[in-house]
Amino acid sequence: MRDIPDVRYARSGGVAVAYQVVGEGDRTLVFVPFLSSLATLWELRQAREFFEQLSREKRLVLVNPRGMGLSDRPRTLTLEGWMDDIRSVLDEERIERATVFGVADGANASLLLAATYPERVERLILHRPFQKAGRVDDALEWVRQVREHWGEREFLTGIARHLN
Repeated sequence: MRDIPDVRYARSGGVAVAYQVVGEGDRTLVFVPFLSSLATLWELRQAREFFEQLSREKRLVLVNPRGMGLSDRPRTLTLEGWMDDIRSVLDEERIERATVFGVADGANASLLLAATYPERVERLILHRPFQKAGRVDDALEWVRQVREHWGEREFLTGIARHLN
């Protein structure tokens, strides 16, 4: 396995938010992936090649919002909390404006960031944002399923089938 970039942490309220910075450049691209750990993303050949290509000409910042990957897992997860996590990383790295690229739930948090703090988002890239969720009970059931079955092959295969 090749080297994985150092993981840094920003504070968002009482939560530690994991992020990585790769590459250099005048422009910054903040990437908010879906249901992944920053460490394991680099083990996937396609992801590594994608990140290496993006970081050749710009500074790439990868963020694990609360509840994901290497970040803290508080009892409550909200879209506003994920938005605050992205903003806390921008603040920690002293990034005034950036292009923000969010995938799935990361896209929803990125969109909320752009709507709430338009002065911080130069461009917005959304890949497969989630549509409005159904009932709150359905969302809570989803969180319970993730907590109980995360890492199980059958559960993760079901998620992959649903996304395709």
